[in-house]
Amino acid sequence: MLVKLFILLAAVALCRAQQDACEAKYSAESTCDADAACTWCKCGALPSQCWTLANAAKLPPGVYICDKKEAVAEVKKNLPAPVAVGEDACEAKYSAESTCDADAACTWCKCGALPSQCWTLANAAKLPPGVYICDKNATKAL
Repeated sequence: MLVKLFILLAAVALCRAQQDACEAKYSAESTCDADAACTWCKCGALPSQCWTLANAAKLPPGVYICDKKEAVAEVKKNLPAPVAVGEDACEAKYSAESTCDADAACTWCKCGALPSQCWTLANAAKLPPGVYICDKNATKAL
């Protein structure tokens, strides 16, 4: 369990290149929480930051503690269930970036701390924000 948590924290730390819309607007907890679409989330191992409610709902539980817990929980109810590694149709078909991206229904997703892999566009949209950076990210809600 501790190893999985360390890998997840390392993944988030290494792959934060994908910026959240609320993070881009707010750097202080008070201004972040004043926006109805945003919430401030604290993390002991990573810097605290402002997230959209949608992206806060995708953060790993127990790693981040967000101020608007009820609002995040409500958004989380409407999120599709995450797909486990090994259960994605594109992952099963493609192991190379070029063949993955050649399929209109698939996208190659990279991360410095976790293995890169091919995902369906729908499943790529379910990935935690900032952990994977996908070649085709039009379906991601940011």
